[in-house]
Amino acid sequence: MKKSKREMAFDRFKRAKKPWIEINRSVGGEFYWHARASNGKVLADSGEGYKRKAALRRALDLLFGGRIEIVDLAPRGGVP
Repeated sequence: MKKSKREMAFDRFKRAKKPWIEINRSVGGEFYWHARASNGKVLADSGEGYKRKAALRRALDLLFGGRIEIVDLAPRGGVP
């Protein structure tokens, strides 16, 4: 059985013992993020949806300044 992008990211970061940020897209089309610990548990989230992925990425840059890896799980194009 093929692993999802989320499962592959979890495996990779768990081995490296590093936290990461996931970008997702809601059914309503807004983007949001979760900061995850190396064990996969959510440490923080965006608390709001972003209409544009560029705005979400700017917010992440302000919060984390590139110090944490970002895994983009949001589907391209249409809403999931």
